[in-house]
Amino acid sequence: MSGNGIYVLPAEELLANGELSPIFYNLDSGFSCTATANSYSELTAEGDLYIAATTGISHVNIEKTLEDVSDLKAGVPYIEADGAAIYPDGNGAFTIPASTQKLTVFGFVYHFSLSNPQVSYRLEGFERQITTVSRSDLVPADYTNLRGGTYRFVMRLKDAMGRSKYISSSGLRLLLWLEQKMEDEGGEVQVINANQTVLKIFEMAGFMAVLNVITD
Repeated sequence: MSGNGIYVLPAEELLANGELSPIFYNLDSGFSCTATANSYSELTAEGDLYIAATTGISHVNIEKTLEDVSDLKAGVPYIEADGAAIYPDGNGAFTIPASTQKLTVFGFVYHFSLSNPQVSYRLEGFERQITTVSRSDLVPADYTNLRGGTYRFVMRLKDAMGRSKYISSSGLRLLLWLEQKMEDEGGEVQVINANQTVLKIFEMAGFMAVLNVITD
């Protein structure tokens, strides 16, 4: 607990008396209030935390995700080619002049809350490395020396603890490869506490019969 939010970390890590790596929740990352100084709080066995706050009593459950990115939308409303704005066509594609020296991509996360999710992005066809920042640190992305061709700007959202409701086809292939490798060595891959979106993808892909999926 601090004067403007809460720190969350496993009890074992705290008791180990070593280096701590807590997740900090404040108003920017999903916390609903500002805690009062030296406030008295109550934590139940189910993880319900009741906090004395500036606006009254606030309640969160520290065992559950404090924010949900599934309802947030991300997009690129426009780009700039050498400082000139270009807007997408009916299919969402941008046509950039071949003479462009500098391309600036304006990515936005649309929401009406105080959450501060992680945003990962890259320009497929040009860069291999993925850039990940918090929404509050998201700035336009500049690219130069682009060759003629087709590029795809990809954005993905995760909550403040790095959890996503998305799994890619490459992620599915990796799970299948890991399961085959572990089976050869007498082990298995366990998938624990996957969200409903991922479970639905597993069912459609037939992975429920291949992987040991633990939902409780």
